[in-house]
Amino acid sequence: AWVQARRRRENELREAFARGQFSLVYQPLMDARSDRILAFEALLRWHHPEHGPVSPAEFVPLAEETGLIVPIGAWVMQTAFAEATAWP
Repeated sequence: AWVQARRRRENELREAFARGQFSLVYQPLMDARSDRILAFEALLRWHHPEHGPVSPAEFVPLAEETGLIVPIGAWVMQTAFAEATAWP
């Protein structure tokens, strides 16, 4: 049962990447002394169409184990850079 559940989740992860179910949210990194924003951290999110939000604690280790972290990481970098160029 565990192997089947893992295989299903791996297939869902591959499908999520192929179907564009990932998104990024941005968290500011603040200077505690000046209260100024120093940078932004891009956080990967997966919204499963049937189960809703999937915790990064669940899908990131699976992505690392399966090698999907490489194309997902490239997508994160490309998307974050593209979105940041549109910021004021």
